[in-house]
Amino acid sequence: MKKHILSKGIFLLFLSLFMPLSLLAQKYNNKLDSIYTSVQMTPAATLIVGKDKKYGLMDETGNLLLAPLIYDDIKPNELNLLTAIQNGKIGILSVQTGRVIQPCVYDSLCFQVETLEVTDILAKKNGKWGITTVDYQHFKELLPCEYDNLTYLETDRYIHTYRIKKNNKYGLYNEYNQTPLVYDSIVLMNSIEYGISYFKVTRNGKEGIVSSTEFEEIILCVFDKLTMDKNMIVKGLRNGKEISFRLMMGEIYLL
Repeated sequence: MKKHILSKGIFLLFLSLFMPLSLLAQKYNNKLDSIYTSVQMTPAATLIVGKDKKYGLMDETGNLLLAPLIYDDIKPNELNLLTAIQNGKIGILSVQTGRVIQPCVYDSLCFQVETLEVTDILAKKNGKWGITTVDYQHFKELLPCEYDNLTYLETDRYIHTYRIKKNNKYGLYNEYNQTPLVYDSIVLMNSIEYGISYFKVTRNGKEGIVSSTEFEEIILCVFDKLTMDKNMIVKGLRNGKEISFRLMMGEIYLL
């Protein structure tokens, strides 16, 4: 009997403590609903609020406006940030503070998120592509928006490599190296071998091979045709004669 009374006392204490909070939360929700037409909580507990088809960001208390209601839309994205749209252009805001990290000047933003170490954002502006990133909540442009096309090539998961195109010429880019835009085509020949990938490149109708190590042209573009098998044996046809090579760790060996 005493145990039952004790349990009942604890239950009443629980109600006395949490019921006011519940009523307060209800009052808080009613307050926001009376001001804004939409309220959405973000992963950081801040609030995306909307009114008259414009959106902004408030703190978790619903009292402090962090970002003004000037955006056409605001949504959480894969980087635990906010994607904002203003006048048809896309940018990025901090989910905690509403600070503008990437201004709303882009036609498109595509998040290339594969690892925690590497996060590239493929950005399109005025019909041209480039690469940006957000490093510790700060915007950084890696490659200016001046390319006709960018294609991600699956090589090293920690170093993103792209085939870039401008004026119908191709090159290769990663955060450490970039080739000149001198090739008519670039094709990835293998995924990775001893940490190195190889690309077949074509220039002036002749084929060669570039390694991912500093994008060095280890086989010059002098062959009419190049093929490579799963054992990294390359066969090159030049002036009707076939020459065989073995690729290993970025080096080339004549067979």
